[in-house]
Amino acid sequence: MEALRPPVNPETALVSSQAPIRKGYAWNATHRKMESVHYAEVNGLAIMEGDMIIGTVEEVEARTREVEARGEIEASSIHAQGVAVDNLDTRWLNSTVPYTIDPALSNPSRVTDAMNAWQQATNIRFVLRTASNASQYPAYVTFRTGTTPGVCTSSVGRVGNQQWVNLVPECSTGNTMHEIGHLLGLWHEQSREDRDSFVRIRWENIMDGHASQFETKTTYGADLLAYDYNSIMHYDAYAFSKNGLPTIETLGGQTIGNRTALSPGDVASIRLIYSIDNLELFVGQTYMDVLARPADLNGFWNALDWLRSCNGDSTCIAATRTSFARSLFESQEHRTQHPELDPSSPNYNSAYVTRVYTAFLRRQPDPEGYNWWLNALNSTGDYRGIINGALNSSEYRQRFGQ
Repeated sequence: MEALRPPVNPETALVSSQAPIRKGYAWNATHRKMESVHYAEVNGLAIMEGDMIIGTVEEVEARTREVEARGEIEASSIHAQGVAVDNLDTRWLNSTVPYTIDPALSNPSRVTDAMNAWQQATNIRFVLRTASNASQYPAYVTFRTGTTPGVCTSSVGRVGNQQWVNLVPECSTGNTMHEIGHLLGLWHEQSREDRDSFVRIRWENIMDGHASQFETKTTYGADLLAYDYNSIMHYDAYAFSKNGLPTIETLGGQTIGNRTALSPGDVASIRLIYSIDNLELFVGQTYMDVLARPADLNGFWNALDWLRSCNGDSTCIAATRTSFARSLFESQEHRTQHPELDPSSPNYNSAYVTRVYTAFLRRQPDPEGYNWWLNALNSTGDYRGIINGALNSSEYRQRFGQ
């Protein structure tokens, strides 16, 4: 007799056994690299592991062609990883997620409750996008009713324009917390490189054509945090089951598939990838702070290579962060945007101090701070010092919840 089937999980219900499975590449923000993945083609979208939208099929195919043309991700040059990342960094700038909720979405409290769970536990902030602030937030997410019955999905990370979290009525607050995890850049816990030391995949119980939904991501390096059975990003034991029997068994009898609360590991993961000490985040954020635009491809990788050349030495990294920020600050592009930063102007030092405050601390200088730094510049000419002071101030780090 066939085992009694558990209820269908709306996070894995989208992909049918007839959906074509293709190979592609996707950016993994936690591992900070491009990953080789398999995805299902569903209604023109590339769906990975049931509920993760990694782009349209057309976008992923273009990305795959570009990566493979450059020797795939195993190529010796670090640039082979990032060359096809559409917006270079999929994290939300300033750890802030602008959002709207479609008025037609039923039970919108599941969205606000899920956002509050992430917001209370991490440095992530959700800001309602309105007509009055829309120009500030060209990239934002809309929570809307899913078009496929029984399914909830999300894009992975920040796309760069409007994107969606799709929720049908069956998607609970816990499911919504899970989808927001994807929105912030998290992948599924059981796709970790080390997962076979913690769980056993029962391949014989997986729906035909869905084995790729259980692949591990082994392209680079070790996972940064301990394996988390209780992660809200972990599949449940019956994901993609064809016969009602488990597809995942934990080696120690632990329970998986939590959709009740964020685990300490979930919180730590987000704090890690949204830390301003994260080199990739720092480069992208500094471009936005100074030049008010995303980093260009060459600029991003050149800056990252510069920082990584420190080989983890904290003193070197701190000095290089300051040098990089100063190079953008004193660039012709920045001076064109801010004509008052003309070195030949008698008011140059005053303008320099003011702009350091508005760029890195996001406020006008207070009189005491302004006078102190202006006197320092006038007496020493230490322009590097004021940028270093801003980047290492507690106020700057508080912007990122640190």
